[in-house]
Amino acid sequence: MTVKEAAGPTQHLGEFIANVPEANPDELALARLSLIDTAFAFASSAGSTVASAFLRPEWRGAGDTSIELCGVRLPDAAVTAALGFGAIAHALDLDDWTTYGAAGAPLWGTLLCLADLRQINDESLLLDAWCVGLRTGTALWATGRYRQADRGFDGTDVFGSIASAAAGARLLGLSAEQSAAAVAIAGSEMGGVVGNLGTDVEALHAGFAARNGFQAALLAQAGIYGSDNVLEARQGFGEACFGPADGPLPGLRDALEGGPPLESLLSLRRYPCAIDHQRVLATVESLAAGRSVAVTELDRIRVDGVPPTSEGTRYDVPHTGSEARRSLRYVLACLLADGSVTPAHFTDGALENDRLPALFERVEIGILPRWDSRLLVSPAEAIVVAASLPSREVLTADPSAAPLALNPAGLLAKWEVLADDARSWTRNALDAWRSAEQAGTTFQILAALRAS
Repeated sequence: MTVKEAAGPTQHLGEFIANVPEANPDELALARLSLIDTAFAFASSAGSTVASAFLRPEWRGAGDTSIELCGVRLPDAAVTAALGFGAIAHALDLDDWTTYGAAGAPLWGTLLCLADLRQINDESLLLDAWCVGLRTGTALWATGRYRQADRGFDGTDVFGSIASAAAGARLLGLSAEQSAAAVAIAGSEMGGVVGNLGTDVEALHAGFAARNGFQAALLAQAGIYGSDNVLEARQGFGEACFGPADGPLPGLRDALEGGPPLESLLSLRRYPCAIDHQRVLATVESLAAGRSVAVTELDRIRVDGVPPTSEGTRYDVPHTGSEARRSLRYVLACLLADGSVTPAHFTDGALENDRLPALFERVEIGILPRWDSRLLVSPAEAIVVAASLPSREVLTADPSAAPLALNPAGLLAKWEVLADDARSWTRNALDAWRSAEQAGTTFQILAALRAS
């Protein structure tokens, strides 16, 4: 008699993708906010170096959707669109974020391109698929306790590829077996080395994840299959990403079905820079506002307890816009100088400003040693933020309390500020958003962005 093996994490994930009940109204509303934020981030990055590369004529295919090689016509344009959307949306650090990395850019890159390819116009299907994708990626990341600084691969590409494949499988209505196959395919596509963070290639990591998810879902639907235990197998995805001890992923099912609310897993970028800097910048502004002083009136800023693996420690004195968005010292200097941090601070002209050396001297960064036990319990960018007033009074606060939750008011305030600094078209899109809050759909907002 043949004994059938019990279902493992890969099969559990396939069942979850195919059969989990539709997301609840609160989750669908969160997905809608992510789509709006990502669409604005994509459109606002149209002038970036990354966008310029993808907008070159050779990428467009002159209206053709295939390329001929050795007498065989192969699909091309749709895959490039998914890659381009994810990369451009992530290019200027304006997009939303989750536990493992960029959230909306990879997921919406996959979903919007699949919806366009298959003429799917049901908004609820798109939003539900996003929820399934986000839950998949965050549950997998949490189950294995992934530390990208130790493993060397960027979480945006690693988990974004799996999440996007899951979202694509859900949108296409794939079976549990096909959904598991999509995960297996994406598991062999992921990558993105951490050594490329702080360069234009970092944006491509989000694009690769979008492309990988797009391809994986379509290939699985076409009958391509992979290992039915790819997540938990010896030398499978889990072991490759988490090591032998955590590779079997025994807790994945519980993480999928009983994980934290999705709203606690998504973070809004209030400032156009690395996610690690968001709470620190918000805390400095809050300390100044609490004493009714302008941020520019602060004498000094000191940030203590910065993890050695933080993006803010990669570049102290930046030389490019990509490096500057990851330099904690630089973004704090911008805040001291102008009371804000905007995309204009990451241009060549801003980096060549003569006042920067003096401003850098007013910012102190204290980095924890790698063996410090506080690194095990503090997920924040830093432990303490201190701001000195001209009177020498020092104000301190814990940055972990600064909210980054994605909500309509915060998102609207963010894009109101960026609209003044960037392009006038955002005004039309913001008006469309306000109208759609009362009546209308996300597609109307996207249409307004397109028209603008």
